[in-house]
Formats: sequence, C-alpha cells, structure tokens
Amino acid sequence: MYKFGYVLKKRIDRAKNRSPDDIVFHHSSYKHKYMSRNERCRKINQQKTDINSLQHQVWKLKREISQEIQKKGVTVQKHEHKELSELRAVCTPEFLKAFPDSNSRQCLFWEQQMDHHQKPDSRGMRWHPMIIRWCLYIRSKSEKAYEAMHESGFINLPSNRTLFDYSHFLTNQLGFQADVFRAAYSQAKSCGLYDETSPWKCNVGLLFDEIKIKEDLVYDKHSGELIGYCNLGDTGNQMLAYENVQSDKAQELVKYMLVIMVRSVCSSFLFPLCAFATKCTSADFLYPILWKTVSAIENHLKLNVLFFTCDGATPNRKSYEMHRVGNQEFVYKTLNPYDPTRHVYIISDVPHLIKTIRNNFSNSFAHTKTRSLWKNNKNISWMHIVKLFEEHCELNLYNPCPKLTRKHIDHESQPGCSSYK
Repeated sequence: MYKFGYVLKKRIDRAKNRSPDDIVFHHSSYKHKYMSRNERCRKINQQKTDINSLQHQVWKLKREISQEIQKKGVTVQKHEHKELSELRAVCTPEFLKAFPDSNSRQCLFWEQQMDHHQKPDSRGMRWHPMIIRWCLYIRSKSEKAYEAMHESGFINLPSNRTLFDYSHFLTNQLGFQADVFRAAYSQAKSCGLYDETSPWKCNVGLLFDEIKIKEDLVYDKHSGELIGYCNLGDTGNQMLAYENVQSDKAQELVKYMLVIMVRSVCSSFLFPLCAFATKCTSADFLYPILWKTVSAIENHLKLNVLFFTCDGATPNRKSYEMHRVGNQEFVYKTLNPYDPTRHVYIISDVPHLIKTIRNNFSNSFAHTKTRSLWKNNKNISWMHIVKLFEEHCELNLYNPCPKLTRKHIDHESQPGCSSYK
C-alpha cells in the first residue's frame, strides 16, 4: 500500500509543478464546462497551430511528389497517346463479332462509351435516351450505388445534374396538374390506348396506396409556398379545416403521401397521376378523391375506369363500405356515375392477400401464436412446413419440394407484412 501511495504522491507533485502552458488541451479529454475561458482560448490557439502544421506537411508532400514525378515520371509521347486512344478501337471488331446486332443494347452502350471517350470535354456529351432511362432506373433503385458506379471510372455515365433535368421536367405539385395529364395522355397514346379499331384498349384501373414520408417543411422556390402541410384537394381541405376549427387544432404536418396510379388492362401503360399529402387518410377523405380522379380520367384522358385496387387498410375498406346499396351482402362493384352503363369493380391487391395468408399461416401454433387455423377438425400449423423441410427436404438426396428453401421457412429473414390480417 505504501508503494502505491508513494507513486500517487509523486504524480500529484508533478501535476502541481507543471506549468499551465505545458498542458495540451486539444489532445486531452477535458470537457469545456470544466475549463476556464483562458484554457478554452489556449485550446483554440493550439488547434490553429496544429492545422497550420498539417497544411505545411501537405504542401511539403505535394512538392516531394511533384519532384519525384519530374525525376522518375515517364512522359507519354504524342504517338504513344494516340496508341492508347486507339486501344479501345482495336477491341471494336471483337465486340461487334460478339454482338452482331447493331440495334442491341450492348452495341448502344459501347457506342456511347466510345463517344464519351472521344469528347475533349464531358460536358459536350449527348446521351442516348435509352441510356438516360437506364441510369434513371438504377438511380431510383439506389442513389448511392449509382454514385459509386459514376465515380468509379470504370464506365462513363451521366452526372446527377444531367439526370435531374430529366427526372424533374415537370413541377412537383400536389393534386391534379395539367402538365401531368398532358404527359399521361401522350404516354397513353404511344401505348395504343386510343386505337379506334380496338376500343377495349382504353380500359384502365386505379391503383392507390399510402407511403410514409419524412415529416418536414420545404420552401418551394417556384411558388414561394411552404410544402409539408396536409393537402387533400379543395373538398378534403375544407373538411379538414372544419375539423381543426371544431377541435381547436393548428395545421399539422404530413406523415403520408397518397399516390394514385393509372394502369392499363391490355398494355404496359402505368402512370402515377396524382398525389395528396395527408397525416392519415380516412374513408371520408378518400371517397371524394377517388371519384374526382375517375372524373378527370373519364372526361380529360377519355379512358374507361374499370376497377379500384388497393391493400386491405382500414380506410380503404371503409371507403368501399360507403358504396353499399341497400342490403347488399358483399361490396365488390358500384355504378360509374359518369357512365351508368358500366360498373367500377373493387379488387384487393393480390400480393397483399398472399402476404396476409402467409402471416396468418406462420402465426398458427407458432411464432406469436395469434392464430389457431384448422380444417376438417385438423390443425393447420406452421410447424408442419418446418418439419417437412427439415425431415424430408434439407438433408435427403431426393427432395419432394425442390423449391422450398430455408429462406422460405425462416420467419426472421422475411418480416411480417403490415397488411390487414
């Protein structure tokens, strides 16, 4: 004990004899709230000194590298530069031999890379629309992945600023916009929806769903408005304002975005037509929005709306119940008020139904055990699938279910869907 006490005493003596100027604050763990004003100023001065020292080291390294390049660097002559530039052209015959079709995507990609290489300035490059669409698709999947591909240098791709001009050619606004309807009409016409010889091609349906968005306010430089408040159209805004006045609430920020898309029955036409900002869409807000969209499609786009498709969320089911007539047992269709000779059918989203079945099945006598399914007095359990895989599929040479894998029965690898169960 005396030995350790002696060591601590010597440390205390050295701390007392130490000059305050010898303390290096910027490399210490001292907290600012325990430091005096002079100590904080000394720490700032020490940091400035270190920054200047590091800058001098960087400049010194740059000079040394420049000197090494001048001494040992190899200067590429004009003819050698020409050979390096023609190296890619040498591979062109082999490439054309591998891809003889001049209209293939591979040939288009190769030609675009060659054009970019021959340009003295990349800003003079004019990209093919197919390349732009491909880049927009990759960027929509993962912006970080596209940036990594663009900055890697292995391939030449359009910059983010170039793609921004193509992805924002329309002003981003909520509700129904004339420019969006003109773009939808042009795309529908190119897909052959207005073919007079085939009037059945103009049949479309509405797909709508809510997506979670970041809750924040954004200033729009075009209109000078603050974007981020609930906006459900004229009718929805009046109903929301009346509710806020009755409950003495202030205007609230949005949490969800209701997106409505138009999809053709007989072609690949798929177009996001409008969007509405909302905190939580209810059935009384959703009902007028849907029929106003139907009116716009029927009257302006001249297309026939045949069905509504969405998931089984509570507001969606309640909005369907609002179409009930009399003692109708199941609400699966309703008359189109803009064409009484046709019905608008209500169709549940099939992927959500499959996920709902899977969730109920996986929780039957397993996992959360919130379900106890049975048929013909026999239990339906998720453990039946697990035992089938482990006892007959995983280790056996003969696999009766070759498409069943561990990923299908592992509940943690596929989180439950938030659809209605």
